[in-house]
Amino acid sequence: MEVESSDSSSIDDEFYHDVLETLEPRRALRDRSDPTTAYDDVEFRSRFRLSKGTVVTVLCAIEQHLSYNSRRNVPVSPMLQLLIGLRYFACASFQVSISSILCGA
Repeated sequence: MEVESSDSSSIDDEFYHDVLETLEPRRALRDRSDPTTAYDDVEFRSRFRLSKGTVVTVLCAIEQHLSYNSRRNVPVSPMLQLLIGLRYFACASFQVSISSILCGA
């Protein structure tokens, strides 16, 4: 009888392990590499529409207005905040230009 209970116990353990593994949320790892070092000058300019030097100048002018206080482990740096905004504007303005050409505006 003990053999049966130990077998059912191990089956139950495996079942619960499988259920917990299935239900356990996976952490999403974000790429927080530095775009100023990840891209060469040409790639950087085509991606953000400004040179690296200009981005640093803009960052120096607005950095005190960017906040990155967070209770989380790794807040987004002011440089990355600026580059995310520049990337958004670069893509949005490109889409507006294409749509205005296509629509004849």
